[in-house]
Amino acid sequence: MLYPRRCVSSAAAVTTTEAAQQRILDILKRRNLEAPQATMSLEMVHSGCKGNSYKFEPKQAPPPHFVKVAPRVCVPLPQLTDLVGLHIDWVDTDTESKFTFTNPQAKSTCSCGKSFATSKKADPMSCATVNP
Repeated sequence: MLYPRRCVSSAAAVTTTEAAQQRILDILKRRNLEAPQATMSLEMVHSGCKGNSYKFEPKQAPPPHFVKVAPRVCVPLPQLTDLVGLHIDWVDTDTESKFTFTNPQAKSTCSCGKSFATSKKADPMSCATVNP
């Protein structure tokens, strides 16, 4: 059996503002995904000039190997350590409406703010203690 090098708890791994939570609920409702297990999946994907960006999409239920990290938000277990401390907000101004992601694990971002770099790749040997 392989033992993980670093374990983190999924409890409070990601925080969201009230505005973000309301927008998440609105998206799920608009997509007819109102069941208790409906969620937004958040993944780091290889993209952009800095190497990573976020993929945030509604799901009927959490995909396999995803853990709940905030109300109605789940992430892939192997990426949990790279997302600890992430803060999600919903910004609605006269010129734009969007989710913003503030990640203390991001070491640099591109000038447009769409992609970021971490000091390491997501560790597939990481683990999480799921605290529902």
